[in-house]
Amino acid sequence: MDWQWTREAVSRGVEAGWHRAFHLAVIRHGISWQISLGEAAPDAHGTEATCFPWLSAGKPLLALLAGRAVQAGFVDWDDPVAKWLPEFGGGGKHEVTIRHVLTHTGGFRLADQLDPAWDWDTALAWACAAPIEPGWMPGETAGYQARGSWLVLGEVLRRAWGGELEDLLQREVTGPLGLGSLSFSWNPARAARHGMGWARLRRTTRTAGDPGDEVVEPTRIDPGSGLRGTARDMARLYAALLDPPDGWLARGRWKEMVRRQRSGVMDRTFGAVVDFGLGFVLNTPSVQGRPMPYGYGPHASLEAFGHSGSQCSCAFADPVHGLSVAWWFDGMPGEPVHQARQRDVNATVYRDLGRNDAIGSVALA
Repeated sequence: MDWQWTREAVSRGVEAGWHRAFHLAVIRHGISWQISLGEAAPDAHGTEATCFPWLSAGKPLLALLAGRAVQAGFVDWDDPVAKWLPEFGGGGKHEVTIRHVLTHTGGFRLADQLDPAWDWDTALAWACAAPIEPGWMPGETAGYQARGSWLVLGEVLRRAWGGELEDLLQREVTGPLGLGSLSFSWNPARAARHGMGWARLRRTTRTAGDPGDEVVEPTRIDPGSGLRGTARDMARLYAALLDPPDGWLARGRWKEMVRRQRSGVMDRTFGAVVDFGLGFVLNTPSVQGRPMPYGYGPHASLEAFGHSGSQCSCAFADPVHGLSVAWWFDGMPGEPVHQARQRDVNATVYRDLGRNDAIGSVALA
């Protein structure tokens, strides 16, 4: 497959100065494709072994770890966070539950103002001290949280289950699913030891021009936005979630995670309606003709689920079409430009699959 439409969409962005590199991995019914365009590092072309920063697209990994903890009986979705972190209960947050964290209805968005240089304990203390916002109704009021709430959830799982977060993730999620490259603790030296490339993000202008400042990544484990790994493994993750292995997650529990836990609710962070499962962004019908931010494109089914990373990445599954997709850009061109770019790229992926008869006409209706 030559991916003509997708390549043209990416090339338009290169010409506009929005990005210099792009990598795509697609799996449908066991058949996989990958394309890489441009440079993933100043002197290294992106390959199947390049370790990309996925930012918030990594959140579902922690959600899946929470699902495994619920299945094992260590926690419950409706446990108050303060049951496991008493220091979290101040500032009016005593009623905030694990479910609220996963659906972004907890209301302590001040916790996201974290310094990348802070270690885990310092960042966690800041997140726990953040107060709930005035007038917020946990479980009903919605506002996406990018970082602090996920540190809190990670600490809940550490205390409830016992063990270090990265070890739990490998034992319970990435190991059983065979996703060896996905980790919250990758660094350039570790990637080199494993023969993996190391891609970096840059803030770019919204028109033609040189790349701007390189994005600073936290040195601590960051379960909210610190996942790294290959595009192939991100696509394989969602391919596995289309039919989770027997005994890994019970079907009923998995269905609960991708059920619409909040639907038709205005998100105060995005300023738009975005539907959520437990840690997964669900494809959301447009409201008054406005497509959902960070959506999966005009051809994805309403059953599609996944997550995107701020101005750079997207990974999702579409059960209706048996499809999993993961892609990454090295350039962050600003929200309006990126959201248009995301819609365009996701549309062209379906269009290329349709043109090559890999997907039926229903997807392109």
